[in-house]
Amino acid sequence: MTMAWRWSEAKTSGRVPEPRAGVASSVQDGSLVLLGGWDGKTAFNDAYTVGLSDFRWRMLKLRGDGTMADRIMFGTAADEDGVIYVHGGCRPDNLNDMYHDVMAFDARTSKLRTIKTVGDWTGDGPGYIIRQSVAVVGGYLYVFGGWDNKKWLDATFRLDLDAENKGGAKGSGAARWERLATRGFIPYGRTHACLVPWPLPTPRLLLYGGGDVDTDFSATYSLDARSWYWERLYNVSNATVALSQMACGVLPMAGSDELALAVHGGFGGVPEGQGERGDRQSALRLLRFGRTEWRWTVPQAVHGSSQGRLGHVMQVVNASCLVVWGGSIGLGGKHRNDLLVAVPNRLAASQDGEDDGKGDDGDGDDGEAEEDGEAEKGAEGAGGEEEEDEWYEEDERATPPPPAPRSGQARAQGDHEGLHGASETPIENWEVIRTVRTADKKEKKRTKAKKRRPARSAKDEL
Repeated sequence: MTMAWRWSEAKTSGRVPEPRAGVASSVQDGSLVLLGGWDGKTAFNDAYTVGLSDFRWRMLKLRGDGTMADRIMFGTAADEDGVIYVHGGCRPDNLNDMYHDVMAFDARTSKLRTIKTVGDWTGDGPGYIIRQSVAVVGGYLYVFGGWDNKKWLDATFRLDLDAENKGGAKGSGAARWERLATRGFIPYGRTHACLVPWPLPTPRLLLYGGGDVDTDFSATYSLDARSWYWERLYNVSNATVALSQMACGVLPMAGSDELALAVHGGFGGVPEGQGERGDRQSALRLLRFGRTEWRWTVPQAVHGSSQGRLGHVMQVVNASCLVVWGGSIGLGGKHRNDLLVAVPNRLAASQDGEDDGKGDDGDGDDGEAEEDGEAEKGAEGAGGEEEEDEWYEEDERATPPPPAPRSGQARAQGDHEGLHGASETPIENWEVIRTVRTADKKEKKRTKAKKRRPARSAKDEL
């Protein structure tokens, strides 16, 4: 029997941070770490930790040469040690005034330092950028998508973090940028997507959602970090919705050896290709990494769920506990500083404990998440078909046809055959196939592109 999830608001003490969204975060030494963010008026240059056993807040005094002042819409990710990386961003009063630097923050030393990089101005790095997706895996910082003040990007970059420690880049002691010559089904250019390490023996990344000015996206992609091959996942059951600005992470499923991509909140909630309609979401959605197929589910929420929100953070703690903080809710984008805890509820499971993917999308009408004395106990003890737009594959050069489906066992081996099966032609020799829309939709998009302008106010997003 699959369990529902119990949501509760933790009762915290200490110096609680001001309400905000767009925060960099990680879990380090049993504490949730927060860095920066903004409340619609102020871009904060501070950091906080809250213990996940006593729920006591503590403000950190930042050290080092880095700064979060006047910085919003940056890309952020954390490594396995809880060190936070921040890349790019822009000033809140002028979205065209962008940054390109990379910083690292370690809460154990309170040091926010600027990483010396090589390659940003030779075309190997992304340059000035906002709203990009970032992940850390295998000693590299990966960057996909974003907005460079001209277009929505579909390029993939990586920064060799180990080179800095090894005196790399010809002995300069700098991290080196590299623009990846990716192949395969390259995702359409987008911002605010979910990018996470895929926990298989071979290094991969999963990309889900995100959007541009016309629509949000619902498809899921995989990037092989060895061959730089993008694969679109077609063996996904149950309809899902298009989302952007959501929080996400990889969640081990309690009571099984399965993993899931956990996606919480965000903006959207409509099938891909049906325009920009949507609202702030409150549902927790899980893409379960099954052995034979991947399946989207929306678990039942016990004691309500979080209010529909975006721009918040979510971290997986002790395998079966989710911690959510901050973000903005409601039509006017009211900012929050509440700390929510979600754990599998072993006492309440109805009809398998999950719905068919069309459950509580949430629009903020669920009310506040209830305070529950079991929140502390939970954190301490916690260790249909996809509805999509029409797509076709446009060959830029002569390209072999897609291979036949393959078994989940072969997929789990993480070889170079891709997720669809073996081909007589090795993936390394395949040419680029870009994922594009139908001809009519492409022409419509070109027309819209001539009229659109980037948002002049970040309030539209956070």
